[in-house]
Amino acid sequence: MKKLSYFLISLLLLGCIEKNNCKNAICTEMFAMATIKINVPSNIPISEISTQTISTSKVATIHTQSGAISSQNNIFTIVDDSDLSELGFNSNQEVELKIFRNGTFLKSASFVISTDCCHVSKTEGLDEINL
Repeated sequence: MKKLSYFLISLLLLGCIEKNNCKNAICTEMFAMATIKINVPSNIPISEISTQTISTSKVATIHTQSGAISSQNNIFTIVDDSDLSELGFNSNQEVELKIFRNGTFLKSASFVISTDCCHVSKTEGLDEINL
């Protein structure tokens, strides 16, 4: 019985080690992104709004966007799957989204982004922000 227990524990540990190694990961074709709706006053054109996502631990820019991905809904990307290497695999990262109007800083919001070997997801943070 002891040998069986050691064997099962060894298998579980190997499974945990494998999760940290993304080299052999098989990913879906889905492209994931974490987004936020930015409510802009009617006197400000959405085309004047841009965003920059910064890793708070590395103090490095992860993602920039010069316009909404959906101008009808004012949706902006915080991070997407193309940012995985900057965020790190199998991690939780705090990021800060900075919002600008014509290059002038307006507001910021904090988020926690989770990653696995393939995709990003927002685990903490607002779904909408008002300017």
